[in-house]
Amino acid sequence: MNSAFSRIVALSLVMALALQASAVGEAGTPKTDSVVGRQLTDFVLPDSTGKQMALADFNDAKLVVVVFMGTACPIGNAYVPDLNDLQKRYRDQKVQVIGINSNLSDSPESIAKHVEEFKVNFPVLVDVDQLAADLFGARRTPESFVLDRRRTVRYQGRIDDRVGYTFKRDKSRRADLEEAVKELLKGEKVSIADTELEGCVITRRSSLRPNGEITYAKHVAEILHNRCAGCHHKGTAAPFSLLTYEDAQEWSGMIRETVVQRRMPPWNIDPRYGKFKNDLRMTPKEINTLVAWIDDGAPFGDKKDLPKLPVYEDGWIIGKPDIVLKMPRVYEVKATGTVEYKYFVTPTNFNEDVWVQASEARPGNRAVVHHIIAFIREKNARGRMGSIGGFAPGEEPLIYPAGIGKKIPAGAEIVWQVHYTPTGKAETDQCELGLILCKEPPQRVAKGGGAFNRSFSIPAGAGNHRAVSRARFTKDVELLSLMPHMHLRGKDFRYTAHYPDGSTEILLNVPNYDFNWQHRYLFAKPFPIPKGTTIECVAHFDNSAENPANPDPTEIVRWGDQTWEEMMIGWYAHVDAIGAKTDTPKKESADRPDTALATPLRIESPKPQQDTAQQDTAQEDTSKTTDSSTSVKMEIGRVLKRTYDFKEAKKKEMEYALYLPKGYDAGKTYPLIVALHGLGSNPRQILGYPGFTSHADKHGYILVAPYGYNSRGWYGSRGKGGGRGSDPKNLGELSEKDVLNVLELTRKQLKIDNERIYLLGHSMGGGGSFHLAIGYPNIWAAMAPLAPAVSRRVTGLEKAKHIPAIVVQGDKDSLVPVSGTRRWIAKMKELGMDHQYIEVKGGDHVTIAFRHFDEIFEFFDARSKGKPKKVSDGTSDS
Repeated sequence: MNSAFSRIVALSLVMALALQASAVGEAGTPKTDSVVGRQLTDFVLPDSTGKQMALADFNDAKLVVVVFMGTACPIGNAYVPDLNDLQKRYRDQKVQVIGINSNLSDSPESIAKHVEEFKVNFPVLVDVDQLAADLFGARRTPESFVLDRRRTVRYQGRIDDRVGYTFKRDKSRRADLEEAVKELLKGEKVSIADTELEGCVITRRSSLRPNGEITYAKHVAEILHNRCAGCHHKGTAAPFSLLTYEDAQEWSGMIRETVVQRRMPPWNIDPRYGKFKNDLRMTPKEINTLVAWIDDGAPFGDKKDLPKLPVYEDGWIIGKPDIVLKMPRVYEVKATGTVEYKYFVTPTNFNEDVWVQASEARPGNRAVVHHIIAFIREKNARGRMGSIGGFAPGEEPLIYPAGIGKKIPAGAEIVWQVHYTPTGKAETDQCELGLILCKEPPQRVAKGGGAFNRSFSIPAGAGNHRAVSRARFTKDVELLSLMPHMHLRGKDFRYTAHYPDGSTEILLNVPNYDFNWQHRYLFAKPFPIPKGTTIECVAHFDNSAENPANPDPTEIVRWGDQTWEEMMIGWYAHVDAIGAKTDTPKKESADRPDTALATPLRIESPKPQQDTAQQDTAQEDTSKTTDSSTSVKMEIGRVLKRTYDFKEAKKKEMEYALYLPKGYDAGKTYPLIVALHGLGSNPRQILGYPGFTSHADKHGYILVAPYGYNSRGWYGSRGKGGGRGSDPKNLGELSEKDVLNVLELTRKQLKIDNERIYLLGHSMGGGGSFHLAIGYPNIWAAMAPLAPAVSRRVTGLEKAKHIPAIVVQGDKDSLVPVSGTRRWIAKMKELGMDHQYIEVKGGDHVTIAFRHFDEIFEFFDARSKGKPKKVSDGTSDS
């Protein structure tokens, strides 16, 4: 055995110790390497324009802030706007920021381009020979140093704690670099002079002195091609390529660190459960080979030993698509801040049904796209969509096994949901979807669904909050994949199958959930699930300050679209088992065709509940009751889909939704809330808003939600329709009639307190709340318009001035401007109406709809018809 390979065995022990160390502390610059207290000598380097500059050129500066930078380090790039801002705010106090680029992979030309793209407002020096990196002892970007007047190092470490390997918060908890600057300007000692740092390793040129027998050509290239290049090649999400020897050599320091600590390749599941064909894990032998090669100076070897270079068809992982569909326009992404989910629609223009074998959603600019979900929407459909693929960090393209395909109906549209994350500079993006078609109609149809828990409430500071969801299958199926989904507070996630015979089996366990890597775990072969099996998903959330990704540990966290909110979904994909009965599945059963979690363009509500799974949460009550007067069986504690014969519209099965609170007693009388949904939404979506049904349980309310008839909403363009203008078929008037019909049906079937009937609506439904209160003022005890889409002119409110109103509006609402709502509030004050106005600072159009149910139900509880209780006539900020 030669000496090089002997060392591989010895490395196993070293790596085990390294893994133990990484488990108890974050990777970063160790404090034992600190240069704090060291006085630095002068140095001269060229800047990005080629001009020679010396440290002594800044002798007039009281403090010099030196930051090591790189053009491809995502953590470093995220901080460039912060450094620009620091220089701008402290220039008058004689603080000078200097950037130094010591990376082997960056040329003077690429550095100059980086300075221009990020609009850097301070000098960036080019350290080709890494003399400055050695002088400072800099190990990674963006390591920062603060030098006093004598050019003694007084601070070394991170800029702040906002961005790391697995997280990116909007705000830091401690701005370490700026705190050091402030303290030194005051003449004080730096309170925390040395901090650990997460960033990209600066590979030293001196370490690349090949002398080993493990070579790139013979041993390493194949490992990198098989395990890394699928993501690390040009045109993909990875910040750099690993296809060539030069790539691997330049990034060898980062490769060594990430594979030893098992951060790369990203694969966080428990290996004891499940066999998955897209398993990314490196074997111990592969890791040891890479480490030995790097430690030996990364020798190239003999060119004839090189494996064949992988070929990626124009960046497409699935190969050259048969069809490519693009977003309808280029979207401009701002440099900083948060961008709410964006929705776009692309017509397919297919003249006939199309069967898809593989699909791949691809960002036009991967630097700014966190995820894409592409949905199919049939022509003239109302909110019913099925997924056709997506993109997220670590997610594989959608590729179905032979004989299985997904249908896109003729004339369908593709609806894009895109989550953008600013990079520090203004960017643009135009996503595209590649499709490979089945050569012949498939034998089986791909379906999908998910087990949801939308009712959780994570207490502030809770470090291990448990949430449970379930889905039951009503026929024999074969699972194709599993995909857990949570946000930044997600801690772990486990799928367990509970079989009809009473046995259980863990299908997937993710003990260290990472929002940055949302894998679809593809079973090595279709996994059989017998009829009657329940899939139980158990997840835990970490809402404590110990979670570095936590946006705010002081907040109570509930369901929501944005990453600072949370979700708990156990996605799955499946096909019917061969020979399984093809009868129509039961209502809300797990074997319907995929109607994935989605909302139409211009979302006006949180996401709807999934139709493809029979779900429940840990606290769910699924007992049944029979109404004493109508003998209609209704489930308690579940949003129910109901239909009736809408004769005026000649529609036999007009849908509406009903919710009976837990503990419902058919012999008792209950207050009723009539809920009006937003444009493109539906009745079950609005009743599914996080916290709505749980508050109905707590306060004892029945909820009912009619379906807005067509896109005219709850009223026509000319008051009550009128058959003119943009509403020639009186669709608005029919919507009014629909509300009244549903209200009448509910009164007949259930015991409703007619003195306590309340009206609530969101967006289009919020405007409808005002309209129906004005049009039918004798019905309502109070109303709650949320982000109401109201007309600019305030008309008719005098007719409803006796109806108490609680109104919620976000001041950053991009769909319904706050100015319109303020005009209606001003009119309420003028009329002396009993009202409460909550204007949410920074509030958007969606989340304000379910953040204030506490106040809404308290407002309703205190009021009944003829007995208003005036508690506020002004604005309360939230």
